[in-house]
Amino acid sequence: MKNVKILIDSASDISLETAKKYNIDILGQNIIFGDETFVETTELSPSEFYKKLEKFGGIPKTAQINITKITEKYEQYYKDYDIIFITISSKASGTFQSANLAKDMFLEEHPDASIDVFDGFNLSLGYGRLGIAAAKMAQDGKGKDEILKEIARLRDKAEVIFVVDDLSYLQKGGRISPTAKILGNVLDIKPVLTIKDGLVTNLDKVRGAKKVYAKLVDIMMSNIDTDEKHTVYIIHGNAPGKVEKLKEKIAETTNITDIEVGEVGASVGTNTGAGVIALTYLKK
Repeated sequence: MKNVKILIDSASDISLETAKKYNIDILGQNIIFGDETFVETTELSPSEFYKKLEKFGGIPKTAQINITKITEKYEQYYKDYDIIFITISSKASGTFQSANLAKDMFLEEHPDASIDVFDGFNLSLGYGRLGIAAAKMAQDGKGKDEILKEIARLRDKAEVIFVVDDLSYLQKGGRISPTAKILGNVLDIKPVLTIKDGLVTNLDKVRGAKKVYAKLVDIMMSNIDTDEKHTVYIIHGNAPGKVEKLKEKIAETTNITDIEVGEVGASVGTNTGAGVIALTYLKK
């Protein structure tokens, strides 16, 4: 039985440090600022992205990973590994389709290769956590079938809830109506969003920035599976102050101690802007 190699795209918001620790290979999405294109993670870190975003004055675009680059990764690993490529939700990006197309083309020349493309059906660390779990299992010597079964179970339980600072990004992406944007900006009403069926959807709302943290924690605690030991991730877009406030609220009102912090990178950040704050956990 071959060892298993985990590939994942950069919209998972797995840090380079975590990827190195668990032997995960991250494929960078393309981020376009006007006439300039950057590969996320390798050419554009989260901090660099938000600096460029502030100076850019507009909303950058994203482009999915080139099929040739995906094929090169298959070529790199197929002789020594069973490959599992976990992708951003197929409802939000064409990466899943591109990875499958590359797989089909590759298997025509290398029918002995073992490649599975797995739809993360979520965004950011909502599916990034699947990649981490899969890589830990791979390091423990688990086989491909066992890993796929477990991450399929986790995918059904992974939930992300988040609030953004600037509704313009979501409005431009068709996530909210122009009217909702105006009301939100004028009345300080912020939608609490989640991922349902692979797409961003409204979950709740909160009025006033100070109430955001309590609202996020209340929603999490009403949905979280407290019987399953797992990490709660706080995810932010260039907003370390919000992270500390959310940590404080969690400490005040819950017994949760296994908390890690992740940064929203360029792929997700182009749709949320700076200031996004989120939680991801396993639901009941």
